[in-house]
Amino acid sequence: MELGNCDNSTISGNIVSNVGTFNQNYGILIANSDNNTISGNIANNNTENGIYFSDSNNNTISGNTANNNSVSGMFLDTDCKNNIISGNTANNNTEHGILIELNSDNNTISGNTVNKNMINGIYIYVSNNNTISGNNIKNNGNYGIKVEQDSDNNTITGNDIYFNSVGVNVLTGCDNNTIYLNYFRDNDNHAIDDGTDNKWDNGVIGNYWDNYTGSDPDGDGIGNTPHPIPGTGGVNDTKPIVEVPARPRGLAAGVDDDDDDEEVVVIPGPRFEMLLLIIGMAALAIAVVLIKKGIIIIPKSREQERLES
Repeated sequence: MELGNCDNSTISGNIVSNVGTFNQNYGILIANSDNNTISGNIANNNTENGIYFSDSNNNTISGNTANNNSVSGMFLDTDCKNNIISGNTANNNTEHGILIELNSDNNTISGNTVNKNMINGIYIYVSNNNTISGNNIKNNGNYGIKVEQDSDNNTITGNDIYFNSVGVNVLTGCDNNTIYLNYFRDNDNHAIDDGTDNKWDNGVIGNYWDNYTGSDPDGDGIGNTPHPIPGTGGVNDTKPIVEVPARPRGLAAGVDDDDDDEEVVVIPGPRFEMLLLIIGMAALAIAVVLIKKGIIIIPKSREQERLES
């Protein structure tokens, strides 16, 4: 299925999979097309990529399944900007679950399930200012998330990253990326940072590490001992989370991403209320800054307008 030079279209509810005969190389191919919605499709077992975009902007890719493809489940290739990839499943692909590369900037990759891909779960290559948030990233062959070659100013937050060879790998030449509020557990190696000036906390809160050995003497849920990040970057998570809600599988209560039919229960830890307070205070501080800069404008009441007139 191919869409070229076409805007404001919807592709929904299709099955584009190789079911015994050769499908086209891509289950769904979108080129030079903007403001489209790709939702609820199944693009499995294709000879290259499940869902492929090139030079396409402001598209929404949601609720699709792209499994068992010979290259990537989902691929934003070359100058794809301001797209949203959310709520999709990209599992068991031969190379990558989700691949973002070559000046594909300002995209949001959120709420996806990216498991058991042979190389990388999510791969960012020569692309900037992307947000990777709230994804379930499990049991990928090499890296849960890989950031490579001049990929700068990306934000990685709120992801559940576990049972990967390496949870997050930031390579040489990747600068000023921010990684915080992620949940690292049961990876062979949680993180490697060979880049420059990357931050593993946002100044208020960092990440949860199941191998953290520091202490929290003041009981605020944030470790007082920095957590070192291996690699040549020489950086630390200076605000490591000591205790978070128990999440046996995934970020959300009721999500069973192991397909074992076992109930998933999220149980708050004793310091969780304090952790929520810290997050709320951080959000309030950010809002105050945005209001002062005029980015957020609070509307005036009718009485204020009457008094000022």
